[in-house]
Amino acid sequence: MTAPDGDSAPDRGNVDPATSPHAGTEWPVRGYRTSDWMRGLELGISPAGFAAHLLDPHPRSVRQARRFLQHCLSQWQLPAPVDSATLVVSELSTNALQHSRTPGSGPVWLAIILYTEELICAVADPSPKPPRTQSLAPLSEAGRGLHVIAALSSSWGWSPSPPPGKIVWARIPL
Repeated sequence: MTAPDGDSAPDRGNVDPATSPHAGTEWPVRGYRTSDWMRGLELGISPAGFAAHLLDPHPRSVRQARRFLQHCLSQWQLPAPVDSATLVVSELSTNALQHSRTPGSGPVWLAIILYTEELICAVADPSPKPPRTQSLAPLSEAGRGLHVIAALSSSWGWSPSPPPGKIVWARIPL
């Protein structure tokens, strides 16, 4: 298959990410499916500004998510939001992995999208439960993730995704 920019890319068809031998592999849009690549263009995302990573269902995946983000930022030559973006990706990934731990529940994906003036970090997970901020006791050790995301991003939100699941995202200004 040849991507619209002329690059050759293998047609990965409808790969089931949960059983793919490529778990933990980077998937830029142009290397995945032509329909995904075209959808990205419709949304104003170029292949050079989109990357996705399948997270293993283990706590160590949060470290993989941070490394993936740092790799993307380095490739895109964006040192400015590294600390904020890294913390946001850590919190989004931690929440997704903690709340989707039921066996056979499905994959967790991290997507990084570069726009002209912002970086969008999004995590898709198989849990249909909406994210909720919690009231915090001063010495509470858990439940601060969404508060941290709200403090470091210009906005954040979520939307349902099929099959039952959701995507939680945060916008980080550049």
